[in-house]
Amino acid sequence: MQERSDPAGLILARNTFLLNEAESLGAAFAQAGVLVIFLKGTAMLLRGMVGMGKRKMADIDILVRGGSRAEAERVLFGLGYSRAATRDYAKASPAGLAFDSYVDLHEGLWHGDEDLIWQEGAPVSCGSSQVLALTPEAMAVHCMAHSLFSRGCLDERARRDLPMIFRCRDLSWEKFCSHVQSLRLQAMASAVMLELFGAGVNIPEWVFGRLSPSGMGRLAYSIFRRGCGPRPNLALEYLLPLLVNPGLARRAFFPGREELMLRYGSASPLSLLRRQAGLLRGLFWKLGARVGAHVLIRRYSRK
Repeated sequence: MQERSDPAGLILARNTFLLNEAESLGAAFAQAGVLVIFLKGTAMLLRGMVGMGKRKMADIDILVRGGSRAEAERVLFGLGYSRAATRDYAKASPAGLAFDSYVDLHEGLWHGDEDLIWQEGAPVSCGSSQVLALTPEAMAVHCMAHSLFSRGCLDERARRDLPMIFRCRDLSWEKFCSHVQSLRLQAMASAVMLELFGAGVNIPEWVFGRLSPSGMGRLAYSIFRRGCGPRPNLALEYLLPLLVNPGLARRAFFPGREELMLRYGSASPLSLLRRQAGLLRGLFWKLGARVGAHVLIRRYSRK
């Protein structure tokens, strides 16, 4: 899906507004004793990976500890946020601004053990205070996993963000490899890195050797390679998380409110049925297309 391109001045104004809001959020969470980590575009801008007018922020993504969502919600409500239709929480902007503030709370991430993920939050300056944001190494893995596991492809945003993360002067390839290995995501990382390398992103050769999958990991690698296309693939959206952790089956087939809201704008039972129907339709359409192609090939090869 092609993202709308906004003028640099509008991107700069929106990003400045949202980073100021992130500073207020960080201070409020700290005062309430709620531990949070800033993710995605917020973390990239806080770590100086991209210019303020270069990468548009849609919202503020925040990771909270499992079980602490209610406490985080109380902080947001105290700052004037309310539940939104298409995002988790929204707050109207001051008069004269053309955009509002949106916050998405993430209670855990798709791709790894919660304790390992929380070890990858490091302090970074946010205005006059310090907040936690993902390290560049963890940010790269999260960017890969978020795109592949939520859309079944390497989407436009991931293809734009990953090269910027890999060019970050603070990124350590050694730490990146260690993080990937600790999460057992060698097949995913190798597949994505090969795709980026083919697009001209500079990745050291020894990194490919270090993360080369072995055994059954090679089969997973071949499937992840299919998932590195630019178009969403619903079947792979279900399959790829299971290659990493079969325990994610329940979340893949019965996603939470956040995933349903993001994709369908609603978390109703009807949205869940739409998701399941879409998967079945996609699978049967592909199966029918392959069977049809096979029949045609056999029929015309005899002539």
